[in-house]
Amino acid sequence: MTPPRTDYAWLAGTYWYCAAACMPALRTLPGNRFEPVIDQTVWSIAGYADGYFWGVASALVTPAGSEPDASGKNDMTFFASVTPQGRVHITFVHGDGSTTIGTGSIGGQGDPRFEMQMSSGAGPVLVVHWAYMLRVTPDDPQWHRLPGAGVSVEAMVGDIAAPIGINPQSGSRA
Repeated sequence: MTPPRTDYAWLAGTYWYCAAACMPALRTLPGNRFEPVIDQTVWSIAGYADGYFWGVASALVTPAGSEPDASGKNDMTFFASVTPQGRVHITFVHGDGSTTIGTGSIGGQGDPRFEMQMSSGAGPVLVVHWAYMLRVTPDDPQWHRLPGAGVSVEAMVGDIAAPIGINPQSGSRA
């Protein structure tokens, strides 16, 4: 018997950011080299249905020790699945059609968080990162000034158009 899907409908309309302690990542470079970077990623979850969620995200990768420049953020849409046990698989779609895959889980007693791993890039230049993604609201100081980005949540994801679902029965938008 197939287990019932757990209802993660509460995810719709939430925002998530990378905790400051989890921003260090690695970027590989040509010539078998790598450098430490800071990766601030923000998600805006637009919707949820039947074990799937979707939305927009933006990542700002800055060489460690450098000042972040939000004009270099990388905007994406994403589509994800979450199992009844809280395992998560997210496909981030960049503007050029390339993808980044993130895997992990959602958990936490009363204060949910995502624990995620990802690898992004092509050829000799990749970014590898693991992080706790924490929920953020307009009442939190991080909403107004994200660690590792120096800008607000709205500045990171507020200008990205969310994916729009189509209802296959009626042809209308979900």
